[in-house]
Amino acid sequence: MKVFSLFLLCFGLFILPLKAQQWQTKTGELFFEATDTSIEPVRAKNSKVAALVNLESRKIAVLAKVRDFQFRVGLMQEHFNENYLESDRFPFMRFEGVFEGEMPLKDFEGLIYVEGTLKLHGVSQPLRTQTRWTRSGNQLEMKVFFTTRTADFGIKIPKVVIKKIAEEVEISGTFLFDLASE
Repeated sequence: MKVFSLFLLCFGLFILPLKAQQWQTKTGELFFEATDTSIEPVRAKNSKVAALVNLESRKIAVLAKVRDFQFRVGLMQEHFNENYLESDRFPFMRFEGVFEGEMPLKDFEGLIYVEGTLKLHGVSQPLRTQTRWTRSGNQLEMKVFFTTRTADFGIKIPKVVIKKIAEEVEISGTFLFDLASE
């Protein structure tokens, strides 16, 4: 937990200049789906994702602990952590980037592109995706969906299970932010 807090602090220093509109969450959700056949769904959910947004600098940072992804099948979770994502060596998945354009300071709903770098399994890859933002009062919600390839992050799928696990992984997320205390 101390390492996670240290990462959150580092992200805070990266993203949040003083006296800016700062939004944060520690309970964002990420989902992924890597099912290639209907035999056994390969999907997981992480409900402990930290994220920070600075409306003034347009920066965004997302940090997820890999071991916090939960599967329906325990053996699948074990293989995910030990064989595929090697979560002892690469404990975090993170994204740092900026969103395009200005976000209105009043109530708002719309699509905004986010561009940055996704780091997973020790490999950094550029990522540009469309996100849906909704702002109402003191709450800001961001929804994201994108597809990536396991090979782009050096994740090898053994031939024994290649027909069960998709090479392209769908990732989606929902983040509900509260205005950070100043």
